[in-house]
Amino acid sequence: EELAVLGGLADRGIGVRAFHVLRNVQAPAVLVELGFITNASDLRYLSDPDYQIREARAIQQGIEAFFDHLGAMPASLESGGE
Repeated sequence: EELAVLGGLADRGIGVRAFHVLRNVQAPAVLVELGFITNASDLRYLSDPDYQIREARAIQQGIEAFFDHLGAMPASLESGGE
């Protein structure tokens, strides 16, 4: 939701697939697709530093919203992972 609001590209929804990078992981995982470098319009966005910052902030806000929904942020993330 955060990416759709802040990102500027079309919201293609949420998909559930058994991608290798998401299987058998030891922690919650998500794969975020920010656009397609083979699409000229997407590539212009993806190459823009301001867009990259907006997307990073949207991902951060989405993660924070997820943990707000759970009711707690893991201690390892609260301390910056240290």
